Amino acid sequence: MGVTLLAGDLSPEDRATVEAMAGALGTVHWIDEALFDAATAIASSSPAWTFQYIAALARAGTAAGIAAELATQIALEAVAGSAAYALGDGRAMDDLAREVASPGGMTQAGLDVLALDGALTTLLQQTVQAAIARAATLAREADA
Repeated sequence: MGVTLLAGDLSPEDRATVEAMAGALGTVHWIDEALFDAATAIASSSPAWTFQYIAALARAGTAAGIAAELATQIALEAVAGSAAYALGDGRAMDDLAREVASPGGMTQAGLDVLALDGALTTLLQQTVQAAIARAATLAREADA
């Protein structure tokens, strides 16, 4: 279930060969080379960030009285199920979130907190930008 990012000008034959080899690892996306660091942050760094989200969600469950092991299992299953559903559905994430949240319900109350002052979006934009900045630093150091 990996994500492989590819860039570059290749002949159609070479492109098909590279894509077939990389496809054995999961999905393949061809991107503009200028966007490689940004796409790598999302494809390669986000698993660690997702694990931290799951851990934080589990800690929130534990703080609400759920046993730590059960809270972690519930969080893992919920994230896996959500991702599987979203992958199979094809609609925008905001649309799926609205579908799951009953107006005025408990899910919407949580969504309201995540949306407060754009907190979640801002945090993730800062996270991705930090990864991109670090990639640029590592590239400069490698060239030195």
